[in-house]
Amino acid sequence: MNNVAFIIPFFCLFGYWAGAQKTIQPKGLEYEYKGIVYNTERAYEITLHTNGFAAGMNFGKLRTYYKTFYYHLGLGYITHPLEESQNKNLPGEPPIGNSRSFRFGKQNYLYLIRAGVGNKRYKSEKAKRRGVAVGYNYEVGPVLGILRPVQNIYLVPNENTGLKEPVFITYDDDPELFLDYSSIFGRSTDLTTFLNSSIRPGIQARAGAHFALGAYDQYVRAVEVGIMVDYFGIKMPLIVENEQHSNSPIFINIYVAAHFGTRE
Repeated sequence: MNNVAFIIPFFCLFGYWAGAQKTIQPKGLEYEYKGIVYNTERAYEITLHTNGFAAGMNFGKLRTYYKTFYYHLGLGYITHPLEESQNKNLPGEPPIGNSRSFRFGKQNYLYLIRAGVGNKRYKSEKAKRRGVAVGYNYEVGPVLGILRPVQNIYLVPNENTGLKEPVFITYDDDPELFLDYSSIFGRSTDLTTFLNSSIRPGIQARAGAHFALGAYDQYVRAVEVGIMVDYFGIKMPLIVENEQHSNSPIFINIYVAAHFGTRE
């Protein structure tokens, strides 16, 4: 009887102690990475495309964690698909030096100033701490085309001495000599031809697939692949036209762009 009276309180005390131990046992911490909500995004962009290259900046407003509205401003350069660089590798005398590479028949350089507004959306959610978010983007806006005349150096016989002397010629200066392949010495590096540039307005648009590493993090790291279009309404005289070769008012290019920047 005494033993029973002792055992019953013992088990009651043990049960209370066990329950208390179960209650205060520390659990494993469960981390949940919710991240920080950012409002703005500024990203630099380097683009390579089928017939040229570009660089620019995007200023974005994050409307939701998967949707960004942005403004774009950039500079670019476009070539004609038929352009081909070559060099005669001729020795020269001061002040022209050795011959430089040239593109026979190239009439104008085309530089572009692009502006636009666009949207970027992610269709897949990135893992909490790693992974790639996949989405798409589209953009449209104005473009200014700057046509700068190509100037080449030609070796032309002096009327008095008969010796060949360098002459700097653009297509508008002398169309016949400009296309005289045998007289070309090389490309001129004279930047004063910018003073004779002309401006052509147009529209530009692009759309692509967007692949972002850390799409919801502080730093922008992404690659974009897509198609871009520049349209000017009239032909852009990049090369001298003939029966086989012509210019176009529209430029369609496949592009790959790298983005890097920050969010705040």
